[in-house]
Amino acid sequence: FLAKYSCDDPSIAVTLQRSKGKGLILILDGYDEISEQMKKSKVMKDLLSPDSHYLNECDLIVTTRPFTCPEVLSGMGHRCLHVEILGFTEEKINLFIDNYFSKSRVPNKKMSDQLKERLQSLPSVQGMCRLPVVLKIICKVQEYLEDKGLPRTMGGIYRLYIKRQLLLNASKDLKIVDILKIPDHLLPGFSPLCQVSYRFSKTQKLLLSEEDLGEDLVKYVKRGSIYELLFAESADDFDAASPVQLYMFLHKTIQEALAAVHVTKQTKPDQEKIWREQLGRPEMAGVWKFYCNFTKLENIDFLSLLQASDDQSGNRNVLLMLSFFEADNEDLSNHYLPQVIPSELLFHINSVYETVVLQYTLQHHDNIRILKITTSSKRVKAHLRLLHSTIWFLRNLKEFRINGVLVPHTKLLDSQAFSDLLQDDTKVTKLLDSQEFSDLLQEKGAIT
Repeated sequence: FLAKYSCDDPSIAVTLQRSKGKGLILILDGYDEISEQMKKSKVMKDLLSPDSHYLNECDLIVTTRPFTCPEVLSGMGHRCLHVEILGFTEEKINLFIDNYFSKSRVPNKKMSDQLKERLQSLPSVQGMCRLPVVLKIICKVQEYLEDKGLPRTMGGIYRLYIKRQLLLNASKDLKIVDILKIPDHLLPGFSPLCQVSYRFSKTQKLLLSEEDLGEDLVKYVKRGSIYELLFAESADDFDAASPVQLYMFLHKTIQEALAAVHVTKQTKPDQEKIWREQLGRPEMAGVWKFYCNFTKLENIDFLSLLQASDDQSGNRNVLLMLSFFEADNEDLSNHYLPQVIPSELLFHINSVYETVVLQYTLQHHDNIRILKITTSSKRVKAHLRLLHSTIWFLRNLKEFRINGVLVPHTKLLDSQAFSDLLQDDTKVTKLLDSQEFSDLLQEKGAIT
């Protein structure tokens, strides 16, 4: 940067070094999008380590999608403030849906009400609706489905969205049954697009050049996009006489879904080879979720991949639970979850999505005897509300703890205490301060 813009005055570096960064605000925007090589570099490790003396007086702001970079949240120490941007509230989500369907070609209040009702039963999908661009994708899929119900998983939703976009941008006589089985001669630009998506998902590159796409793919750009999945954009370049053409996906999740299509279309031995190399890498987590849904986990020996891994920690259990949930394969889950998830389970909840994954596991695994959950006290109301609907599946537990506090779940099976508890906003926000949690349950009559 200093060399490119002729700021080669060595006094800048000397000043920063002497002041240890005091008075400097350093912003690392999109940490999850930089390469693994950069993340592992000494300068990045020094910047993010709470024990480092490198510019340790500067104010550092890091933006990232948390599930792709767990090392950032776990490694920056207690001095750091973690802020999550939640996006739309439930009220704003409903308002967006109403506005979308009231302003469509044929205003449709029934479809609006149908989608809002469906989202109430799909908390993991509703959680994704906090992102405006994802909510718009979901609205378009519901519009495409008309009176049919929205799929239960994001994989199912994106599969339909990609199909919709392909149909809108292809010849009118084209029939698509499944995006995973489109012959190349019918949509010759689709497979190269999926291949590019996979290639740059691995390196977390979102902004692509014509060189990245290659001549074979650039020729399919029509009216500023490729199937309205990858969009062209002109941008100024200080080194060029005229603006350069760059390309970006509608959203990172679109790139990940297309990458999963590419993997799924490979031979089964090649799919297994890919995941032997990529499974567990944070930057491929989104691709793996879509892959699980697209294949129902029937294309590879998934369990042998995990057994070959050195990771026997709680992360392995989380990956297993998440994978079975996304696969949405009831027979597979009923058969394997009791075999691979231990009877004593420790599970950390960061989001509503993980609560839903835990619910799914409890529904398909009745041999869990000890369940220990850790979570932020600021999120506890949402998690407890969801877990309340799962109380019946907790009936076989011998011990249930939240943040170390013993929860008398058996006393709640046939009572309104849990439900009543959740109605008190003032008190529920203070939950899980050990003694206070027990006192509050006592007050609500949950403990005799």
